[in-house]
Amino acid sequence: MIESEMGFDDKVDLAKMKIRQWYDHWNGLVYVSWSGGMDSTVLLSLARSVEPGIPAVFCDSGQEYPEIRQFIKGGENVTWIKPDKNFRAVLEEDGLPLVSKRVSKQVRVLQERKPGTERSQHLYLTGTNTEGEYERRSKLPTKWLWLVDSGIKISEKCCEELKRKPFRAYQKATKRMPMLGLRADEGGERSIIKKRECNNFDKRHGRSLPLQFWTDKDIWDYVRQTGMKYCELYDQGEKRTGCMFCAFGADIEQKRGLNRFERLKKKHPKQWKYYMENIGLKEKLESVGVRTGAT
Repeated sequence: MIESEMGFDDKVDLAKMKIRQWYDHWNGLVYVSWSGGMDSTVLLSLARSVEPGIPAVFCDSGQEYPEIRQFIKGGENVTWIKPDKNFRAVLEEDGLPLVSKRVSKQVRVLQERKPGTERSQHLYLTGTNTEGEYERRSKLPTKWLWLVDSGIKISEKCCEELKRKPFRAYQKATKRMPMLGLRADEGGERSIIKKRECNNFDKRHGRSLPLQFWTDKDIWDYVRQTGMKYCELYDQGEKRTGCMFCAFGADIEQKRGLNRFERLKKKHPKQWKYYMENIGLKEKLESVGVRTGAT
């Protein structure tokens, strides 16, 4: 049976089996990457139902909602790690994440114009690869071409600097291998995990994705069935609880109502004011049509 067509109970059993395989393969040297969000919290619950001693690791990037930090503090057997850079340094040295990860990368490459990236530059500007074939998704949308010469430094590297590097350092120091709560139905870049195995046992790049084919409904069915505790933000209308000031997808989100920045101003005006005014996000976000809640 295809995993995505399984019933809920079968998905739970399969996830536990994958966790057991992962744990046994690495002789218990594993961990759950725990962001405090719903998916990774479900994964942590599942993992500890298989092996109660599996540790959780939380990366304190400084971009988490206060409610998330408080929720994490209430967890057991949690290791906190930190990135070498803070968000402000990432913005100044690498650039601001805008629109989407794909668009930010395309704009960055076209802004930097580094030697050796000529093929990528051509692909992003025209959508035509080296074989002369047109790849629509590879072309920077015309709507965002102006960003290349806008004077706004743009990059997709925030996730690399604030999340991936600290976790790689943790893995190198402890030899533990990660389990992540990524799901294919979340769309965007995450949708590519449909093409990958749940457990990748490669020593350098291995990771386990036990919730790979779970849906939003599966996640909430698990919460209701187990009575699992989760962060209060989800009861306040938040669907995603990642970095507070990540702008990826905000232009689309606001078509359905208040976007994350407008909600943030109401919930956490102190943090909102610091980043919008002191760091200067307001003008940059508004330049791409994202409402900031300033007016």
